[in-house]
Amino acid sequence: MRIQLWSYNYDPEPSGIAPLSGVWSRAMQARGHEVEVVAAHPHYPEPGWGRRLRPYREVRDGVPVLRLPLWVGRGSALQRMRQEATFATALSLAAPTLRTPDVVVAVSPSFPALVPTMANARGGASRGCCGCRTSCPTARR
Repeated sequence: MRIQLWSYNYDPEPSGIAPLSGVWSRAMQARGHEVEVVAAHPHYPEPGWGRRLRPYREVRDGVPVLRLPLWVGRGSALQRMRQEATFATALSLAAPTLRTPDVVVAVSPSFPALVPTMANARGGASRGCCGCRTSCPTARR
């Protein structure tokens, strides 16, 4: 099965959904699925990987990844909204260039990014689209 994982964060980012997305995509590939990841340029928890203005492709642990540019900003609510909007825009522009998967899995703390994900799944005649929101509560004892 051809699976596209659309994730705001992905390896090498050390925390949040990035490591989980990496483990999940490698596990699906190990089970014989063809996995492609669409993610923002690494930027969390700090934008320590530089800045990219154009999309680029890489392979991480055998998984092909399309990285999309992101205008990072966390200093204010306006900067954060701009960051979210640039990711949703980059996804919208990239979607027509992607192969049609059998299933699209969207793992995203970025709710606006679900709109282009769902449009790509429906427009490309994918068999399914699953949106997953991250939620990792801290256990208290």
